[in-house]
Amino acid sequence: MNKKVRNLLVLCAVVLLGLVGTVSADASTSSWRAVYWNNDSLAGTPTVVRMETSLNHNWGVGSPAPDIQADYFSARWTTTVNLPAGTYKFTATSDDGMMVLVDDNQIINMWYEHPPLTIVAYVDLAAGEHKIQVDYFELTGIAVAQLNWTRVDGSAPPPTNDLTAVVQNVSVLNVRQIPGDFNSKIVGRVVRGETVNLTGCRTADAKYIQLRLADGAVGWVNQNYLKAPYSFNQLAVCGTGGSGPDQPLTGTITNVSVLNVREIPGDFNSRIVGRVVRGETVGLTGYQSADGKYVQLRLPNGAVGWVNKAYIDTTANMSSFAVAR
Repeated sequence: MNKKVRNLLVLCAVVLLGLVGTVSADASTSSWRAVYWNNDSLAGTPTVVRMETSLNHNWGVGSPAPDIQADYFSARWTTTVNLPAGTYKFTATSDDGMMVLVDDNQIINMWYEHPPLTIVAYVDLAAGEHKIQVDYFELTGIAVAQLNWTRVDGSAPPPTNDLTAVVQNVSVLNVRQIPGDFNSKIVGRVVRGETVNLTGCRTADAKYIQLRLADGAVGWVNQNYLKAPYSFNQLAVCGTGGSGPDQPLTGTITNVSVLNVREIPGDFNSRIVGRVVRGETVGLTGYQSADGKYVQLRLPNGAVGWVNKAYIDTTANMSSFAVAR
């Protein structure tokens, strides 16, 4: 090979590497560096490292690669995208845990075991390059990992499935059991810039908004410390406001003696995470299946699972629950 040809090939390689380093704003065509581990904690030496053209995986009960086990694995995807200035809607779907970071700032936190669940976050971005990182772990059963984004201009309406907001105007914010009662139990804390999940509930005066924390706990904060691209007045009234008690989502088991609570809605072969009996009061997470037939319960031991809503007697409007996809 002569010197001119060799120099030309080196130049082409440099150009191609530059193109790989920064990709377009279209999530469907982004180039991701994917790293997989045969453990659920992203620990140690990776088993598989490869490039992927999208982050849109539904492995079912399978695995991402022949060298990766079907259960108890983890992964990290990274990419750099060049985006015009604007507000972006990031939509993440996972089973089990997922965390999404933009420019090293956490925007979505689902870092816990759960069935297929979709969370949305809105992020204001300046024009230019932005690093996106997605961390993921799978325990058992179905494995899903998906992320996409789209630019939204102006005031976006509240998402119909999953509600999020960003903490602002405070360094650390207490999340309390009762809205407006500063002597009530602190169920958790959130910090400035953190993206938090909303249950879809507000007090009658719209002064307090109910959050659902990563550990499943629910509690209330003043809406002045939250920022979202929609009006909080559009949320449902689930509390009394002032110092009155909130109204947790609960139901009573009916029409059956013993009811299995399963890991996956409508799948009678999926794992039984617990059992409840007729007359028992159970906690509802506020999620329903896509077909509206099943609702998600939270058991006293913290486990979550699904039952047919025909066996739940509740004053809550189950048809208005958020859809966990």
